[in-house]
Amino acid sequence: KEVPFFLSGESMGAGFATAAALRWQEGDPKTSRGWLPKWKGNVLLAPLIAGGQVPPAPILFVLRYLVAPLAPLAQVPAAVEPVADRHAIWAEEEHWDQLVVDTWGQPDGISWGTNNMRFGTGVGMLDFTHKLGQAAPGATFPMLILHDPADEIVAFGPSEAMETEDHPERQLVRLVGARHDVVSNQPEKVRVLITEWMDKRVKG
Repeated sequence: KEVPFFLSGESMGAGFATAAALRWQEGDPKTSRGWLPKWKGNVLLAPLIAGGQVPPAPILFVLRYLVAPLAPLAQVPAAVEPVADRHAIWAEEEHWDQLVVDTWGQPDGISWGTNNMRFGTGVGMLDFTHKLGQAAPGATFPMLILHDPADEIVAFGPSEAMETEDHPERQLVRLVGARHDVVSNQPEKVRVLITEWMDKRVKG
């Protein structure tokens, strides 16, 4: 018996999931490998599916051709990029110490909310989200988007733009107060929403 599956991601991971799904919906043999019929849609959490505010052209030129090539591992200052703002990510302070530790249990490892991205990563992300933002409106696969309209890390606008009458297969749920990490801040509500949506997709 074939087991159906869903593709999911959060923040930039949701962007990657969307990019992969855009290729799958076209039946790309290099990425589908014969299991495409088992795929039932995507679940996107606070998704980065389009570029946000882009720096002015002169600043972008300096970042792309001078700063990023010369210092790709240097971190973007907090005043410029707010990813390390814990208040914008998590609602409960008691969760901070737990959620900034990576899956291997090492402080300051592959964690979220402790360090800003590097300049090399930032430039790459700008290019990726620009292309994805152009392609995302053409998505025809089922998707569930969970996003806080007041998200300060990833703009809500691109998620809202995906909700159109022409594409009823796209469902957007506005999770007010969930901030950026919707799973940690509203775990039970997110669990129910995802489970019910997946159940409908599987049972048809």
